Amino acid sequence: MLLVKDTIKQVLVIAYKENTSQLEAQFIEQGFECNVLRQHHQPEYRDYSPSDLCLLNHCSAWKQVVESNQSKLICEADFCL
Repeated sequence: MLLVKDTIKQVLVIAYKENTSQLEAQFIEQGFECNVLRQHHQPEYRDYSPSDLCLLNHCSAWKQVVESNQSKLICEADFCL
């Protein structure tokens, strides 16, 4: 039986201010490389809504997938295993 971790090696967790340590630990325990993506505040973003900042974070994650040319799992910080 083919498992997710047989084809996907890295997980990108999209987070704002959430504590992701428990989620990261669970992914690492399952054999995944885990990276947390948090939107870096830029002066030009000061008037952006939280929703806009969230979309920028999603965009950053997808850019990483495209640039790496490898499958990755993208999930939100409140994802439950």
